[in-house]
Formats: sequence, C-alpha cells, structure tokens
Amino acid sequence: MSPRRRLRVFETEFGRMAVAICYDVEFPEIVRAAARAQAHILVVPSCTDDRQGFLRVRYCAQARAIENQMYVIHACTVGSLPMVPAVSLNYGQASILTPSDFPFSRDGILAEGSPNQEMMVVGELNLRTILDTRSAGTVLPLFDSKRSAEIASAVSFVTLSQPGFDILIRHTRRDDFESIIELSRVCYPDDVPWTAEQLAAHLEVFPEGQFVAVDRTTGLVVGMSASLIVRWDDYNLETNWQDFTANGTFRNHDPAGGRTLYGAEIMVHPASRRQGVARRLYDARKELAIHLGLPRIRAGARLRGYHRYAATLSAADYVKAVVNGTASDPTLSFQIAQGFRVLGVVKHYLGQDGESLGHAAVIEWLNPRIAHEAAGATLSRA
Repeated sequence: MSPRRRLRVFETEFGRMAVAICYDVEFPEIVRAAARAQAHILVVPSCTDDRQGFLRVRYCAQARAIENQMYVIHACTVGSLPMVPAVSLNYGQASILTPSDFPFSRDGILAEGSPNQEMMVVGELNLRTILDTRSAGTVLPLFDSKRSAEIASAVSFVTLSQPGFDILIRHTRRDDFESIIELSRVCYPDDVPWTAEQLAAHLEVFPEGQFVAVDRTTGLVVGMSASLIVRWDDYNLETNWQDFTANGTFRNHDPAGGRTLYGAEIMVHPASRRQGVARRLYDARKELAIHLGLPRIRAGARLRGYHRYAATLSAADYVKAVVNGTASDPTLSFQIAQGFRVLGVVKHYLGQDGESLGHAAVIEWLNPRIAHEAAGATLSRA
C-alpha cells in the first residue's frame, strides 16, 4: 500500500503534522515518500522470531529516523503464542528513535524498553524540534535527497583492477612520447603514427587534456587519450579530423572562447583491450569536462566495422543500425555504452582508412551537472 494512504494528519499548534505507519521499513523509498508527504512521526509495527530479525528492523528504523529527520516508534511483539505457529516465538524491544543531531539524545534513542519484556515506553515528542532540524539542522538529509540524481551523477567510481592488470590513468609526460608513438604504430599499422612534435604541442597548449594508461606491473603505456577545447561555432558536422586538430598539433586549442572538449584520440593496445582501459580513459575525459565546467564532449567515432557492411548499407544507415542495436561497431557501440549520442555522419572525416572507408559518426556526451543547472534555471524562470 502506498505510504500516503497510511498517513494520518493532525492539526497542532505548530501546524499540520502527519503520522505514517510502515510495515516495510527495510525499504527506504517508502519512508522517504512519507517524509516528503510531511510525515514527522513513523510508526513501525514488527513481528520477528529471533534477535537477528529484530535487529534488521531496528537498524533500518534507526536509519529511517536519521535520513528523514523524523521520530520513529518501533512497536514489537514479544513473548510466545505456541498455539499460533507463525508467532510461536517472538523477539522484540520497543523504542522511540530520533534523528542524530544536537537537539536529540546523543545515541538517537529517546526511550527504550527491555528486550523481550511486555512493557510500555514513554517519551515526549517535540514536533517543533523536528521542524527546526529539517530546515536548520547540522545536516539536512531530507532536503538534500532532492538532489540525489545530481549527486549520484557526480560520483567517481574506483575500479578494482583484475589480478595482474593494475592500470594507472595519469596525465601524459614527455618521457611517454616514445611509448605513445609505438602504441600508435601497433594500433594503426597502416597509418602515420603520432610524432614527438605533435605530442609536445599537445602538452604545450593543453597538458590537462592528455592522458595515458600505464600497466603498473610492467610500466608500459597501454592506452592514450588526447583532447583539446574548441569553439564549436567555428566548425560544422562535415569538418574533418585534420581541421578539428590543426593537423594533429592542437594549435587551434581555444580555452578562452571554446565550450566543447573535443576528443581527438583514444587508443588501447590490442593486447589490453576488453580490460576496462578504454572506459577509464573515457571516464578521465568526462571528469576533466566536469572539472572545467564544459557543457559537452564531442568527437568523431571512427566506424571501424563499416567495411563489412559497405556493400549493402550507406554509412548513415549503418550508424542507425548500430544505434538501434541491429549491428555492432567496435568503436561506436562502445561509445554509445559510455553515454554518447550520435549527431551525424561525416563522409571524409579520416583519410584512407580501410576499415571506416573514411567515415565517422559525430558523437556527443553532455555534462550532467551543466544539464541539471540549466534545467533548474529554466524552472526558476518559469
């Protein structure tokens, strides 16, 4: 049953107060819904046949009191009814629980009975204190819960490496150049590798945008990511990689006027693929965009699998199939899984590339913090 249907509203000197009854205190969403419906007191009846079950309910009840800044009255069954199998044995301890803040008892327990004793516990519930705590407490968990989606979107997850494959993501250094050049030869054997001059230019204009993935066990560079900031209005969807990157030098990097982080390169050694290296490089790039307050990341997704479909599908139709899940592309499918969306298809993004036939999909990732702020501003204007 909806928690709103279990609410009882009373008129008090402090205004309208609500009492909620909850038999499923283990589910925080139910109690949160009641708290947002102005419940200030939660009554939790419980029937548990052992101490372990009782403690599960008790700890959850205490958590609901803290996170929703409300009183929780835990009423338990105790004793034995041998003639009723479902309640032949009961373990319980009645209590009145409070938020964990200065106006309340230090341990968050206003009143408490003796374990497995039939008795009544009495405590004075100050509803004004609940109101004050929700608006001006030491912490404001109920108020902050409105921002749960925003907070969750900004969480950085630490990935535990597989045994023997401990990867470090860090900014590129000059002593990485030789390794990056060799890595590009392995990843693109039919293309011209990065040069030391290009890599040096990247560090000169935008060192924060350059990352490498290093295998801690061997010290080898197994992945690399390179990006720059551009003013998107200076380009269009048909612009090729050479123009977006100033022939690979990033001399067009525009931190003053640009609002788009452009992903010029991400590559992973073939022997280290499917190990989470690319995802961690993408995560580093996303964290950079969030840190710099940039609204988006855009890039050209090299359509590595297009050559297998070129005889029957146009590049645009191939991309649609990949987006719809009826075809799979080694690059684009992965990028879609990382939260990117397709904006269009470019015919001559790359040079003579046998796998993509020169085609790329223009992709975009939106900074969730910027999107949330923009939505909030729109609502406030409305």
